Amino acid sequence: LRIFAAATLQYTDSNSKRCFDVLNKMREKFTAQEEENLEIWLVCIDHTLCNAFQRQGEWRLALSAMDNVLQNLSKATEQEINSRWLVQEGSPEYQWVKSNLIGAYKCEVYSRQGRMMLQVGGLKEASQLFQAATKEWTDTTAIASSAPGGISDGTQQKINDFLNARHVMSTLLMNDGLLCFAHPDYDQAMPYFSKAIDLQRAATATKYQLEEWITGLDVIGADSNQTVLTDCCNNLALCSLYTCRMQEAVRIMESLIRDDPTSYLTEGLAFNLCTLYELGHEPAVSTHKKRVLQLIAKRFFLHDIGPESFRIG
Repeated sequence: LRIFAAATLQYTDSNSKRCFDVLNKMREKFTAQEEENLEIWLVCIDHTLCNAFQRQGEWRLALSAMDNVLQNLSKATEQEINSRWLVQEGSPEYQWVKSNLIGAYKCEVYSRQGRMMLQVGGLKEASQLFQAATKEWTDTTAIASSAPGGISDGTQQKINDFLNARHVMSTLLMNDGLLCFAHPDYDQAMPYFSKAIDLQRAATATKYQLEEWITGLDVIGADSNQTVLTDCCNNLALCSLYTCRMQEAVRIMESLIRDDPTSYLTEGLAFNLCTLYELGHEPAVSTHKKRVLQLIAKRFFLHDIGPESFRIG
């Protein structure tokens, strides 16, 4: 709760950067007091710092926060297994579970770092990070499918549920799509985004009946799976726009909002959709549509979407 309260300062405090100071002080305090499950808390704080740095466009600091996550990931994963998994420490089963968890976490962290590099124009570095993420996932799925003897059926099922819940395949597909988008090759990018969307929606329809803890450490954000779907739809819509299919772009964005506005109506999606309204309609019609979108955000208490996102003069 304290981490969450600190993160909200970027939205509620007049000095949006005050949350950086609060989170860093909290990190120092946790380290000095050697809190129980210290590395888990440090991972949570660092990913929250990364979110805040990204929001302010502080890309170097955001990358550094993700480096800190990687540094503490091994011990944090061990602490997670000790507190949540019924396996004996040091056993082959323990090592197998740890390898699966760390592989999935690293895949997500590398993917996130790669997207940050795209933001600053580092296409080569982003490609290398995306390749590292793909390798981690390939190794992880190989480990998961070749469990050594002595591992219980229950543990194997939990690992399968865990890997499904992380939606890593959708993340990797989005990585490929973003690289194509950055070059720019919009026609080649669209199939990657489309397939990622299909995987995410199929997973949502299945609704894995998981214990809450099975999703694992929060290394990329509490809303990680929804964010992947939202970003994929947003990027697919932009590809449609850049390939002169504006109405298709609008249809994709509006369908996402109709599905679940609380999950999918974000600042970026609102801004891009309102831009499309301006480009495709008369001013009066465009303003009406933008105000309807603003009312939806208000109706569902989406206070993090500022008025500037709706482009209403």
